[in-house]
Amino acid sequence: MESLERLRAQLDSLDSLHTIVKTMKAMSAASIRQYEKAADSLADYYRTVELGLHVVLRDLEEPILPPPPKHAGVSTRRSPHTPWVR
Repeated sequence: MESLERLRAQLDSLDSLHTIVKTMKAMSAASIRQYEKAADSLADYYRTVELGLHVVLRDLEEPILPPPPKHAGVSTRRSPHTPWVR
C-alpha cells in the first residue's frame, strides 16, 4: 500500500503544480498586455510629437537645413516600416 499512497501524493503534487502553472500563465498574459499598451502609448506619443514638429517647421519662413541633395536611386521618403508608426 505504500506505493499507492506514494502515487496519491504524487498526484496531489501534480495538481498543485498544475494550479501554479495556470496562475503563472495568467500573470504572464496580463504582463504582456501591459507592455502592449505601453508600446501603443509610445506610438501615439511619437505620432503627436511628429505632428507638432510638422506644424512648427511648416510655419518657419526660412528652412533650418538646406534640402537634401538629389542622388540617383536614393529615396528621401521615410519607409512605411518605421518603428512606432501605424
